[in-house]
Amino acid sequence: MKQSEKYGFPIFEDEDNVELDKYTEELTEKLEDLEDTDREEINNIYKDVQASKIHYETEQAKSLYIDDATDSRGKIKVEGNVEQETSLYNGALEQGGLSASGTDVDASNRIRTADYIEVKENTEIKVLADGANQYLLAFFSTSKEYMSGSDWTNLGTGITIIASAKYAKVILRKTDNSTINVADISNFVVGDTPSIYYPSKIIALGSNKNELHMQEKEYTAVGINVTQKESSLQLNGTTTSAANLLSGNFVDIGRFKKGKHILSITEKGSFERSGSSDFSFSIKEKNNTSNVCANITGANLQGGKSSFAFELDEEKDLVIQMFANASNIVFDNFEMLLKIEEGETATSYSPYRTRQHRNNRYK
Repeated sequence: MKQSEKYGFPIFEDEDNVELDKYTEELTEKLEDLEDTDREEINNIYKDVQASKIHYETEQAKSLYIDDATDSRGKIKVEGNVEQETSLYNGALEQGGLSASGTDVDASNRIRTADYIEVKENTEIKVLADGANQYLLAFFSTSKEYMSGSDWTNLGTGITIIASAKYAKVILRKTDNSTINVADISNFVVGDTPSIYYPSKIIALGSNKNELHMQEKEYTAVGINVTQKESSLQLNGTTTSAANLLSGNFVDIGRFKKGKHILSITEKGSFERSGSSDFSFSIKEKNNTSNVCANITGANLQGGKSSFAFELDEEKDLVIQMFANASNIVFDNFEMLLKIEEGETATSYSPYRTRQHRNNRYK
C-alpha cells in the first residue's frame, strides 16, 4: 500500500482493491483541483477588495477619495446622511466680467466669481450652474497676474488648466448674451468630478435612516389598485366614490421616539383631480387616531417633493390614512415615496433601513 504524497490517503495496490484504489486516486485529484479553484477564487476576491478600497489622505482635516470599482464583484454600500462637497469655490458671485487684460469690468450680461480659485495646472475641471449656459476660465499666475482666458464652453464640459496657472476666475453668461443677474444663478459648482487632484469632502451630518415602514401588500379600494411597499404607495385607476384608499382605513408605519421628526413625500407619476377635489393624507396616533401631521392634500404634492414637520411629546405608535375626497380622481402610476426621519431637516429619499436594524430600532 502506498500513500498520496500530498494528502496521505491510502492508495491500495492489492488486486482485490482495484476499485478502491481508483476511487481514492479520483478523490485525491478532486481535492487538488478544489484547492486550486479555491486559491484562484481567493486571489480574485483579494483583487476585488483592493479595487473597492477607500483611498485616503489625511492633512489637517480628513478627506477621502473613493476609487472607481465599477467592475468589482463586491459592492460597498454606504448608508447615512452625508454631504459631499465637490466645489473648489464656495465664495460669492458678483455682477460683471473681465477685460482683455484680466481686470474686473461692469457688464449686465456676465457674472464672475468674486475671488480667485486655486487650481492645479494640466488638470481638468468642470463648472455647473443653473441660470446660465456657458462659462470661461481666466487664468492667473502665482502672483495673480493675468495670463490668458479659455474659450467659451458649455456648462458641464471640462476645461484644462493651462501650464503655470495657479489661480482662475469663472465667468458665466447666457448663450444669447442677454442680461443675467447673480440672483439667477443657483447650484454653482466648480470642479464637479472628484479626483486625486480635487478630492471631495464627505461630511457626516447624522442619521439618515428612514423610520417609516409598512407591511407589503396589494389590494383594490374604490377602483384603485394599491401597491403598498415598506416605504412607498403606488396607486393606479379611477376612484368610484369618496372613501378610504388604504386597507383597513389605517396602515401601521411603526413606533417613533419622542422629539422632532420630519415627513418627506416624493411624488412620481400623476393624478387628475375631480373638479377641485383630490385626496388627503395624514399621520395619526394609532390608539386614538388624533392627528399628528395632517392637512396634506394632493395639491400640496404638486412639485415632486414636499416636507412636513411634526413633534411627539412621547414615544408613540403611528398610522397613516389616505382618503379620496370624490369619485373620478384618476391615478396614473402615481407613487408616493414616504420617509420619516428624526430632526428638522429632510434629506433625499431612502428606503426603510436595512434588515440589520429591524431588531434593534434605535442603534
